[in-house]
Amino acid sequence: MKSKNKLSSKPRSQPSSSGSSSKLKILLELPSSSFARPVFFHLVKSTPPANLLQDYKSILDYLATFGDIGLLKQSDSDTTITYPDSPVVSHLSIAPPDRIILTCEKIDNTSINLLRNVAPRHEFRVYNPVLGCFLVNEPNLLDLTTIEVEPMLRAVFSIQGLEPLFNYRNSLVYYARELASDRVHLVNRHLLEYLTHRQGKLTKVPNFSVAVAADLSHFIALFDRGLISTNFYHSWSKTDQITNLSGFNSHRVETNLFITPVFFELDKPNQTFRQRELPQAPFKTALSQGSSFDHAIKSILAASLGTTDYLAAKIPTDITFVPDSGAELVPRLSVSIFLEQI
Repeated sequence: MKSKNKLSSKPRSQPSSSGSSSKLKILLELPSSSFARPVFFHLVKSTPPANLLQDYKSILDYLATFGDIGLLKQSDSDTTITYPDSPVVSHLSIAPPDRIILTCEKIDNTSINLLRNVAPRHEFRVYNPVLGCFLVNEPNLLDLTTIEVEPMLRAVFSIQGLEPLFNYRNSLVYYARELASDRVHLVNRHLLEYLTHRQGKLTKVPNFSVAVAADLSHFIALFDRGLISTNFYHSWSKTDQITNLSGFNSHRVETNLFITPVFFELDKPNQTFRQRELPQAPFKTALSQGSSFDHAIKSILAASLGTTDYLAAKIPTDITFVPDSGAELVPRLSVSIFLEQI
């Protein structure tokens, strides 16, 4: 899916001033409702919580390892987080039965990035109500909700009909939402850099971005499975939905192979994929030299589910071998097939 259409957005540094200590004291006396531009992030337990309070304490213990971070306990379930030489504070509180809520200022991207690093260790996922999605597991893909995007950058996106949502740290790799359809696009970072430095009036240009997911739910689920590229021209020129790590030519395999399908179904509310058993599917399928993985996958789906549609497939690096009828060893690969529904 090709479309006609981020420079660098920079995290807002924590403000500092010579009078920060007195200002900080005032802020600490105010309730969380007094935040100037509050943003909420939910740390949602991905498995039934055995002890939410213990998880909460463990997260605070992690934050305490950063010696310059202040933790002011308001109650057993509410803690104020402070930073040196900064009036900015945030609150971390328990919201039974399955989540912990971070309340922070819109200019505070430090708090959420710290929590994104620790959340997976305790089987939490971070949900952003502003975007209506979970954040991906990759901590270097920054959520732009609490990050200032430069005016010139926003202008470039706006003229292309896009809203920047995520940015790889210290790079021009951006993912943006298409305003007309909610599809998520990967932006051409080379063209982005060119446009932000070009003199003259901004205009809509072709090949500025390429759609990589139908919406945010699909994007999060696919990205967490390593199924969305960061390379624009790789995504732009792809002719199938296969991520091939095996080394074999996915369009015309160089030798006879066996493939074993493993099926995953999209859990859209939770924006993840769940493995599903498909008893009617073959344990292994022969793939003749010169055939394509795409054709083999569609043949398996047609025979097992009566459809040839799939969201994505992934061929891993691991290869095993099985003897054929003549005792020759034939490579066998497990192919993960990701489906909208089964």
